[in-house]
Amino acid sequence: MIVACLGVPAASAVEDLIPLVETTDMNGGSDVADDMCVWLHPTDRSKSIIFGNNKTDHEDKDGDGDKDDGEGGIYCYALDGRPTDTLSPDTLGWGAGNWFDQGKKVNNVDVRYNFQAGSEQWDLVVGGNRTDERIDIFRVDTDAGGDFTGLTQVGSIQTDSNWIPSGNNIGNDSPYGLAMFHSKSQNKLYAIASSKGGRVAQWEMSYNAGTELIPPFIEGTRVWMTPLVAFGGASDFNELVEGIVADDEKDVVYIAGEDTSIYRYQTLNGVIQDAGRVTVASVGDGNLTADIEGLTMYYASDGKGYLIASSQGSSQYAVYDREFSGSAANAYIKNFSIVGNAHTDGIDVVNVNLGGSFPNGMFLAHSGGGDPSNIRLVSWADVANATGPPLLIDTSWDPRPAGFEAWQITHFGNPPTAAADPSLDPDFDGMTNLVEYALGKDPHVSDQPASNIEAGGITFTKGATANDDVTYTIEESDDLGVLDLWEAVTPSVNDANEISYSLPLDKDALFVRLKVTLPE
Repeated sequence: MIVACLGVPAASAVEDLIPLVETTDMNGGSDVADDMCVWLHPTDRSKSIIFGNNKTDHEDKDGDGDKDDGEGGIYCYALDGRPTDTLSPDTLGWGAGNWFDQGKKVNNVDVRYNFQAGSEQWDLVVGGNRTDERIDIFRVDTDAGGDFTGLTQVGSIQTDSNWIPSGNNIGNDSPYGLAMFHSKSQNKLYAIASSKGGRVAQWEMSYNAGTELIPPFIEGTRVWMTPLVAFGGASDFNELVEGIVADDEKDVVYIAGEDTSIYRYQTLNGVIQDAGRVTVASVGDGNLTADIEGLTMYYASDGKGYLIASSQGSSQYAVYDREFSGSAANAYIKNFSIVGNAHTDGIDVVNVNLGGSFPNGMFLAHSGGGDPSNIRLVSWADVANATGPPLLIDTSWDPRPAGFEAWQITHFGNPPTAAADPSLDPDFDGMTNLVEYALGKDPHVSDQPASNIEAGGITFTKGATANDDVTYTIEESDDLGVLDLWEAVTPSVNDANEISYSLPLDKDALFVRLKVTLPE
C-alpha cells in the first residue's frame, strides 16, 4: 500500500506526537536504554520482535574477575512493549529467553535477513559489546512456524586490535556506534562500527564452516577505516560518532559526528570511500542541535523514502529526503518530537504493516533523560501527517523477502514489476519465471533448462538459491496430455540438488515434463 498524506505545511512548527506504546523498563537504574532494531516475523508481522540494548556499566559482582554481572545486554520485546515469553523471569519479566549477552555493556544493535550460512539462511542481529571490545553476532532462532525462540551467538568481531590507537583501553577501543550494511550490488554483508575514540571501521562478514571440533561461525575482515583526520585531529580523536546507517539499495552509508555533521559516503564494490564525502546537514543549521545521535532509514518503493536523525539537544527528530542527486545534500523536510521524550539516542523505523496499532508501520525512539529507561513506539502515519510537508506511507517495500519473493525482487525490483509474475516468460525461452527460479536461471537470459537426458533417465538440476517454497514434480504423458492426461510419477532421486526420473522401458515414446508449484 502506498499513501500520499495530505496536509498543510506550517513554517518552523514542530508537532509533539503521542506514543501508542511504551516498552517495559529495562533492568538497571537511570538511563540505560539506547538503541533498538525490529526483527520482522517471516509470515505474521504482528509477531515481530524489538531488540533493545542495555548499556549498564559492566560489573564484577561475584568477584570472579569478569565484568559480566551487570544488567546490560540485549532485551527482547513483543510489539505491545512487553518482554517476550521467557524462562525464569525476574520481577520486570526478564530472563533466559529474552535477555541475551547478559551482563555485557551493549551500546547499539542492528538486524539483517537471509545471510547465506552454508546451505542455510540466517537472520542476524549484532550488538556492540563494550565489555569485551567486540561486535557480537547472533542468529535469530525460530520454531517451525517462524515464531521467535531466542538468540544464539554465532561469532564476534574483535575491535580492540582494529582501532588506532589500540591496546586494552576500554572506552577508546570498544565499539560505540554500530550498523550493518548489505550491499545490493555486491550481495555482501558488512558491519560498520565506531570506537569511543572516534574512529569508524567497516568489516566484511563471512561464513566459516568450522571443523569437527569448532561449530560454524561468522567472522569479519576489516576492509576500511576512517583516516586520522576524518572526524578529529591527527593526534586528537575527540569527535564521537554514534549515528550510522546504510542505504542498502543505493549502496551509500551515512555517518554522523555528534558535534558536527551528518556525512554521506559512497561505496565502491561494497567498501566505503573517503573521496567524495558529502555533508548532508550540520549542527546549528536550525534543524540539528548537538548531539546528533541515532540515524535510521525509511524505505519506500522506487528508491524513495527518508533519512531520519535524532537531534538530541533539541529532543527532536529531523527528516531528510532519501533521494539525492550527485554531490547534492539530501533535502531537509521537517522536524517532529514525541511527548515525554528527551535526549534520545537510538531510533528506528519500520515501513511494513505490523497489524494491531501499527498497520502503517512505526517509528521507535529511545526515551532518554533518566527513569523510566525504555523505548517509545509511534505510528508512522502520525509522523507522516505531522505538521510540515506530508510524508509517504508505503507498506509495499519488504525488508525481509525470502524464497521466490526475494528472487523476484532481485531480478525485477522492490516491489517487483508486473513482469515478475510467476507465469510469465520475459526472455521467451519457454521457461516461466517460477521455473527459472526453481532451476537457478536468469529470467532475462534466454537459455535452456538445467536438464540432462542419458542412460534411460532425465535429471533436472535445482537452483542453489531455491527455497523450500517450491514443489518439484515430474509428470509423464503419451501425447502431451491430449488423451493421455499428465500424471505424476515417482522420481528416482529428489534431493536438495536434483530431481530425476528413470524412463520406463516398455514405452516407445513418452513425454516428460517438470512441474513447479508454489504453496497456495
